[in-house]
Amino acid sequence: MDHKTNFITKFRLLIGITLLLTTLFIPLGIVLRGPSRSVASEATGGLVDLQALDTSPQSAQQPQDTYLYYFPMIAKDFCSVWPCLQFSDDFSNSASGWPHETVWGDKEDERKYIIGYYPGKFNLPNKYFMRIAHARHVVASPGLHTPGDYIIEVDMMFCDDAYLASGGLVFGASDNLRQFYMFSLAYNNDDHWCAVRKYDLDGGDSPYLRQPDWYPCGANPEYEVNHLKVERVGTSIKVYLNDNLIWAGTEGSYTGERRVGFIHDKYEIGYTGVYFDDFKLWKVHPDSGSATACSLEEMDLEPLIITWDEGEE
Repeated sequence: MDHKTNFITKFRLLIGITLLLTTLFIPLGIVLRGPSRSVASEATGGLVDLQALDTSPQSAQQPQDTYLYYFPMIAKDFCSVWPCLQFSDDFSNSASGWPHETVWGDKEDERKYIIGYYPGKFNLPNKYFMRIAHARHVVASPGLHTPGDYIIEVDMMFCDDAYLASGGLVFGASDNLRQFYMFSLAYNNDDHWCAVRKYDLDGGDSPYLRQPDWYPCGANPEYEVNHLKVERVGTSIKVYLNDNLIWAGTEGSYTGERRVGFIHDKYEIGYTGVYFDDFKLWKVHPDSGSATACSLEEMDLEPLIITWDEGEE
């Protein structure tokens, strides 16, 4: 009888330990489909001229009316190593929380931009695509706030004419995207430049923090992938291209929990396109605020696009 009691006691203890370990170590890398919500940026304007965009047989992927939120593998503030991944997107699903919008008509003067998951002339799936025409700027942002101190990074590649065009990261942005910083890479034939700029589209100054001088900043050839990274801690800003620090400084106008996103510019007539992939947002340390991407209930922002012509700045 004593042996039986002892066996039952050990068996119950084993079950208890198993349940405890399961509770603690189940991966939290969950992908949740949120309830159907209106897409912030509905397609407006004319029809998409696929013939003008692409000669490949594959048609455009249609955006969904729901958004997926990619949770980190470890729960917020439960990281053993910092920085801690808070949000990531490999763009394998066209409903992953970024805006979609098409303003591309049949006539030349009706063609402005296409933002979303169109595979483009190189037929590359699982990418976020931005295509613009004729001296225009476009910013796209998902519906999330960053922590107060954070790191963002992304892979970027031009897939169309990169002449006098740029693309890059937006950070420190206001909810309406009217104030923000940008870190961008531009090409001019065999030359390229990197720039860091503070934007105020409501009438304030928009000075360059790093001037876009035409000298190398470590970029790969224009139709190859470049890795862009921004580190924002307090008022400090560090920007990296292909893991090389290219500028560091301080600027305290836009701090705290704000928006991030992508920017694409074209400075003269013509078309240009750029792909983004493998976007990541890292929280620098435990007390630097909360990334709202970690909780579906806290996603209080809608995905957003803003655009302006070169002369409207």
